[in-house]
Amino acid sequence: MNYMIRHTGTRHLEGTYSFDERTLFDFSGMTEVQTQCACKFGKTISFYYDADSDSESSIAKAIEKEIKAKYDNVFLHCDNCEEYILNEIKKEYI
Repeated sequence: MNYMIRHTGTRHLEGTYSFDERTLFDFSGMTEVQTQCACKFGKTISFYYDADSDSESSIAKAIEKEIKAKYDNVFLHCDNCEEYILNEIKKEYI
């Protein structure tokens, strides 16, 4: 399966290039994976992929399954905790 993912850990890549590789894909989706932080709100991962309209939903489900298998409990912080930490850093240093 050929697909690309984006999550808050890769957000810094947006806007640094004049070409956005996400435009190469026909479809997109989102899934949530579990994190290691205590609140366990989860981390949202966006994915981009190509498919024909007949196989689009089955490919999306397969990608979601692969992402969850690969990234469940890999990230230390959920989206909410990550945002809080980054805001605290900004207050301190920016």
